[in-house]
Amino acid sequence: MYFWLPAALESVSAREVGKLALFALLSAAIDRDRQEPGAASRKCYLFIDEFQRLAGDNFRIILEQARSFGIGAILANQTTSDLKAPDTDLRPTVQTNTRVKMYFSIQDASEAKAISDISGEEIALRMGQSFTEDLTSFVRRGPSSTTVNISETLKPRLTITDIRRASDHPNRFVLLVSRGSGLSQFGGLPFIASADFAMPFEAYARLRRLPLPQAPGVEAPESAPSVPSAAEYGATVTNAGAPADADAFAARQSRERRAQHQRALAEEKRLKEGRPRPEPI
Repeated sequence: MYFWLPAALESVSAREVGKLALFALLSAAIDRDRQEPGAASRKCYLFIDEFQRLAGDNFRIILEQARSFGIGAILANQTTSDLKAPDTDLRPTVQTNTRVKMYFSIQDASEAKAISDISGEEIALRMGQSFTEDLTSFVRRGPSSTTVNISETLKPRLTITDIRRASDHPNRFVLLVSRGSGLSQFGGLPFIASADFAMPFEAYARLRRLPLPQAPGVEAPESAPSVPSAAEYGATVTNAGAPADADAFAARQSRERRAQHQRALAEEKRLKEGRPRPEPI
């Protein structure tokens, strides 16, 4: 089931309708668990974009009990500070009851510091160098000596600079997995991950042309949403400034992504080497 709620235009009514839909979903999951106590568990996935619009005290119950009733929640919002509403603060609940957290762009200084603080500590070497020379003689210089001091110190595994660079990179983000298993055991510490786009454009265009799935025994709606054909989709893309051929558009997007990735790598290398930014021609 899909809900489109224009929160920007009707924020009050959209929030109430969303709460009603969430209550109906949780009630259905509870009834299913009661009616079929010995049946195999069937997962139900809940996707909410800009879910801070629905943030409220009732949402805390869904996050705390969703897993026990087979509901998997995938929530997307802009910043962690959005989870603090006037009537409730969902930040502790989200941190405790979600296992995977992905931070794509961290601009809030307090949020970057919080991630740096929970990233753990590691030993770093601090090196200092001093140079001394005897200048009391006017005839010739006296003896000179150079002293190098190396000491160990503790530093965050992820510094705020590391987090800022990952946020600025087009293919990197900060990933935090809690209670991981299998290949996702990272010790409960955040780290910087790198990933490419999930699918090429031609695969996205093919999936968009597919009809909506139909559950057995459920009648199709009288007016199903129209799905653009290949020609209509090509015309739509053309109006947006892209070529009508989806393959050509996908190839151009792939070249642009590779070029953007190369520029990001060159900029990262320049920062590590301490070279100045080249002046524009």
